[in-house]
Amino acid sequence: MWINNAIIKLSFRKQIISIMFVLFVSFIGVLFVISQTILTSSLSEQFLAQANSLTELIRTKIKPAVLAEDIPAVVSAAEGILAFEQVSYIQIFSYDDPLIELSSADYPQRQFSLDKSLLEAKDGFYDKAYTLEINSNPVGKVRLSFSVDRLQAELASANKQLLVSAVALMMLGLWAIWLLAGRLSTRIKALEQATHQFVAGKNDINLPLKGDDEIAETGRAFKSMMWQILEKYEAINLCPDGVLLVSSNHRINHTNKALVTILGERAEHLSGKPFAEFKRLLIDVLDRRRHPHIENFEELIALPDITVDVPELKVLHCIRKRVESPDGHCFSEVFYFRDVTHETEVDRMKSEFLNTAAHELRTPLASVMGFSELMMNNNYGADTVKMLAETINRQSMNLKHLVDDLLDIARIEARGEDAFNLTLGTAKNAVNECCDTIASNDNSCELLFETAQCVWPTLMLDESKIKQAFMNILTNAFKYSWENGRVIVDTIQFSDDFEVAWFGIRVTDQGIGMSQEQLSRVGEKFYRADNAGSIPGTGLGVALASEILTLHDGHIEINSELGKGTQVTLWLPVVEQAEDQMLAD
Repeated sequence: MWINNAIIKLSFRKQIISIMFVLFVSFIGVLFVISQTILTSSLSEQFLAQANSLTELIRTKIKPAVLAEDIPAVVSAAEGILAFEQVSYIQIFSYDDPLIELSSADYPQRQFSLDKSLLEAKDGFYDKAYTLEINSNPVGKVRLSFSVDRLQAELASANKQLLVSAVALMMLGLWAIWLLAGRLSTRIKALEQATHQFVAGKNDINLPLKGDDEIAETGRAFKSMMWQILEKYEAINLCPDGVLLVSSNHRINHTNKALVTILGERAEHLSGKPFAEFKRLLIDVLDRRRHPHIENFEELIALPDITVDVPELKVLHCIRKRVESPDGHCFSEVFYFRDVTHETEVDRMKSEFLNTAAHELRTPLASVMGFSELMMNNNYGADTVKMLAETINRQSMNLKHLVDDLLDIARIEARGEDAFNLTLGTAKNAVNECCDTIASNDNSCELLFETAQCVWPTLMLDESKIKQAFMNILTNAFKYSWENGRVIVDTIQFSDDFEVAWFGIRVTDQGIGMSQEQLSRVGEKFYRADNAGSIPGTGLGVALASEILTLHDGHIEINSELGKGTQVTLWLPVVEQAEDQMLAD
């Protein structure tokens, strides 16, 4: 078990070499044992065949001499046998009595011991005995000792050559496997590096794609998977809401561009960094007025909405999704940040509008209901009835104006330019009629307007809509001016950097004015400045005028200073003479 664990901890290349080394050693060990057995058996058979060939010589030469007790003949026969190669010692017995004993010059003093096999000849000599028999009765024996040094030397030489060949073959095989394993390891490491580079956000990745082997197939499969993931990442990048992906090792895998837009430049280089950096970033940009006691990320992320200051205030809605592996462990986390600032502001403005509209509707309705009840329940004189009827009529007109403004905005937003009837003309009549109307109905301020001193270029306009927009602006100038103040109306004309000629209708009052913060929100639907006080209105007049000017390819310019007054200019593009003639034709 410990060997298996040790091998697993090695690199792929070393694992292959280790396994192949064990297999090679085992194979060579078995091969060596088998080869040695076969070689020893072969040499033994050759030696024993030679030893057994002396049996005939012993039977024909020595046996008769022993039986005849012819010692010279026995000695002669013994010397003849001793002359044979590898025979180093001979002793002849008559029954159990030794007759002669001869040995070679290099035969050592040793104890004769019968050997059953050649492998038992440990001291370099193989001892064998031959029995002399007559009618199966022993009459003597011959002891022979054979020198096996040359045989053992040949066997050792053969074993050495076999071992050297086996080791050389093993080393050659291991070297070849080392090269092959190195090539495989290099390609596997290329896949591993490609994985790390891709996780780090790099797309220019080298993959092992050459060849038709399994690694090349894996590389091609990885490339296909990479492009599929990139497609999903591109879809995430196109998402208008912020997305942040966190891996299981608590590092940020990916952030889209919308997250940078929402949280600022500090979120631009978060990919590849620890998730703790994003936690610190979100805590740092919190609006402390809205979240004074939040210091923990988990506590923060559990809130239904998060207000941040980067640098302007934004309201974020966060969704956290854990991606779990099949075994139930958290593989990654996805954080989805949606900027709901606009929706929150719209809800706030709608609430304000409903409160304002309810108040504005309730006031004339209360007058209508109250005065109508008085007329029904009392018998007033003609003058009183007339006064009550005028009040009812005036409050009814206020209701009508409020409903008309709401319907106009809804119609313009729904139909766009289709709600307009654009023709060539000037704004002179529209401005004159509005000035005459306001001057005759409201004497709280002095209106200064000289038609003859104004320029009236040709415009492409819907005269009724321009009249409506200008009337809203002029009415506001009177409503928000001090008692007995002045309202000045004039026109201007200029060309911008693109040589486009513009015509402006300018209204200047000396009223309560607005702060820069209030000025930045003028034109929002339902918005009214805080210092409007009890001045009636719905916050729709400027919004409606702005919509009308936009659909005339124009715009509204507003300048104001708190306590000193406001100047509003309605800008419209002038129709050039050549274009004017072409449109007329």
